[in-house]
Amino acid sequence: MLGVRLYPGTPLARDLETRGLVAPGAIGLEPAFYLSEAVRDDLVAFAAGVAATRPRWFVPGLTGDRYVRFWKRKRLHGARGPLWELMSEPAPALEQP
Repeated sequence: MLGVRLYPGTPLARDLETRGLVAPGAIGLEPAFYLSEAVRDDLVAFAAGVAATRPRWFVPGLTGDRYVRFWKRKRLHGARGPLWELMSEPAPALEQP
């Protein structure tokens, strides 16, 4: 998930809908993100490269679900508060195909 999170009824959401860049009604309870065409082609590769050098970075959609399992385990064991505070612990190893 890269881009700017869109919230219904905000000036940015209305502007994008007016310009036809986001379908009317597409912004609701489910998260919606906008990614400008000016950066779209290079941003995924850039984010993946930067995240690869920072073990505490989690980029949803690029790093699989390894942190989802990690955070669920932490919550089951009583962890409370912001999840990013838990990132001082080593990241789970990536699964090799």
